[in-house]
Amino acid sequence: MDARISVERSFGLQVGDANIIRNAGGLATEDALRSLVVSQHLLETRRVVVLQHTDCGMLKFQDGEIAAQLVARFGLDTQVRLLAFRDLEESVLNQVSAIRNFGWIHPDTDVVGAILDIRSGSYRTIT
Repeated sequence: MDARISVERSFGLQVGDANIIRNAGGLATEDALRSLVVSQHLLETRRVVVLQHTDCGMLKFQDGEIAAQLVARFGLDTQVRLLAFRDLEESVLNQVSAIRNFGWIHPDTDVVGAILDIRSGSYRTIT
């Protein structure tokens, strides 16, 4: 989701080379998994890279803090989970595991995780 990141440039891709699913935190949410399943079964995607990055906003708060502010501001508690996390590497590993273990992911899919250093533009694979 972060506007500072050009996934194509970071990985040397051209527009159309990859299906890019973006969301806050790079999380394997229900909607991201739905999009991935469509990509897999209609476009035969067989490689998935979970990319999170340093200086991620999702590392800078806890769900309860933001939820309390939103309830105070808007007066409505919707129970929306924002899914903040504290450890970047652990989060990437958790997302990779969630995708690998999702029942509708093609069994031949290569799922890896990476962390992009927002300052240098370099990334490291962690799975």
